[in-house]
Amino acid sequence: MNNIKNFWNSGLTGKIIIAGAGLLMLCCLCSIPILIFSPSTSLFAPVTTAPTLAFATQVEIPTQIVLPTNTPEISNTPELILTETPQGSTPDTGCAFCNLECPSSQEGIDFCVADPQLVADQALFEATLKAYCDSKGADFCKVLVWTDRQYLPSSLPMTDVQLNNEVADYSLNRVTGNACFILLSAGGVIYQSEGCFG
Repeated sequence: MNNIKNFWNSGLTGKIIIAGAGLLMLCCLCSIPILIFSPSTSLFAPVTTAPTLAFATQVEIPTQIVLPTNTPEISNTPELILTETPQGSTPDTGCAFCNLECPSSQEGIDFCVADPQLVADQALFEATLKAYCDSKGADFCKVLVWTDRQYLPSSLPMTDVQLNNEVADYSLNRVTGNACFILLSAGGVIYQSEGCFG
């Protein structure tokens, strides 16, 4: 105790050191009750553990996938379906769904259904319609095309709904050598070949 008193009387430095040590001790003593009675650290709450599930089972996850060895090969041979003639195939163009079917006609006009994939390829579509007309052998050929069978007319005149859903109009005149290919959308012309202007 005399040492502390002598240190206190030694000057300003001694007083600051003693006061600092006292404050440190006071902080330590005050923080213990704060930790004990703080709501976030409850010393008296019961300890709970997660329940174990009696029905839990272990699942083994496979790490290797075995592919079948007998997978069928896909052929890319497009088919052209012609009216009044057996099915014939067009040259191999890589289009597996390029069918054209013409189930009805009236007064030399054929009403046909084409796959949407065929209609999307303008050059192939025009070549398919030309091949169809060439196969008929008549001096004049006219083909009207839809992609949805429900709008396909069986005879003339056509309804407004049928006209609005028509996708193409193709005509070939063997006498003049003139061929006209027209693409349609919602009843309007979106493309005409040069043969339509001659």
